[in-house]
Amino acid sequence: MKLFFVAGEPSGDAHAADVIGEILKIRPDAEIHAYGGERMKAAGAKIHFDLTSLSSIGLDWVRNIRTYSRLIRQAPLLCRELGIRDVVLVDYPGFNLRVATRAHQSGLAVRYYISPQVWAWRTGRVKRMKRDLKKVFVILPFEEEFLQQRGVPARFVGHPLVDRLKERRSPGEIRASAGLPLSEEIPLAGLLPGSRPREVQRLGPVLYESARLLLQRFPNLHFVVPRSDSITAEEIRQVFRQDIPWTLVENPSPDLRSAFRVSLTKSGTSTLENALLGIPQVVLYKVKPLDAWIARRVIRIPWIGLVNILAGREICPECLQENCTPENIAKKAIPLIEDTPQRTQMLEDLRRVAASLGEGQAARRTAEALIEDIEGV
Repeated sequence: MKLFFVAGEPSGDAHAADVIGEILKIRPDAEIHAYGGERMKAAGAKIHFDLTSLSSIGLDWVRNIRTYSRLIRQAPLLCRELGIRDVVLVDYPGFNLRVATRAHQSGLAVRYYISPQVWAWRTGRVKRMKRDLKKVFVILPFEEEFLQQRGVPARFVGHPLVDRLKERRSPGEIRASAGLPLSEEIPLAGLLPGSRPREVQRLGPVLYESARLLLQRFPNLHFVVPRSDSITAEEIRQVFRQDIPWTLVENPSPDLRSAFRVSLTKSGTSTLENALLGIPQVVLYKVKPLDAWIARRVIRIPWIGLVNILAGREICPECLQENCTPENIAKKAIPLIEDTPQRTQMLEDLRRVAASLGEGQAARRTAEALIEDIEGV
């Protein structure tokens, strides 16, 4: 069995690596080639280009457009040269759907893991997916029915975060290992500005000012900023000054946030992680004005936080763009820190969302489904 994987951002690199690892457990003689990153390489793939080095946000992709175009053209040619007929695309839809079209036109069988969010925006992509993709392995429960109703073969395999966050230590153990205050009289509040430098530059100052406001109400509060691999410690320290009590956590463990009382969280996968960990949160999003203007004209759902989309209603308050201000964030966070009916209800709603994401082993299920689909077992 020979496969060609394509994953762009660090998160896609990690998810692809998990699936590659499971494939090689089942088929040790499988040959995996890829555009990807270090995690895919460590899992056993031969990397032909480090696509994670080009990950971008908003309109930042423009500066790399020539490189993207070259890689898209070369992908099917590389597969032909290597004798590969099966392509697996992981997330990264702006790039990967173009790879899918080229690969399909070249007679390759294309499968997709972690579907483009066509239920939220750019629904016109469904036509391309129906034309170019042999199967889509989805990680959100409603996506299977959504795609199948539109003629796209789809299969729900569960969410990979379920396994990653299943094992948790006690709050005391987490505090001690992360160098956080040990006393439970000091509640912890997470500040999660995102995983990219530009996100930190935009959301970081807002979170810093929000923290200062919350300290007026909760003087014992201690703030925690987990550092993503894609951001340097210096970039974070430039934003969060020493006049608030905060700790930068290097190499944060998956269960770190389970010790938080509340989390102020940039919209994205982190909101689902908080749901699985049972952490009340305020969902934040702030981009360039032009990106926001475009988004408001193409997004077709009333919420931006995945946790709210899965719930079908706003269970976690959202502060977006011009409403993403320190005053609004602090106001919405206060009842989640105190023992209030609002906090109790949110915890129950988060439990329901977590249960909807499946029982785990998403990577294993995906690997088995891929092999079954390719070999016709």
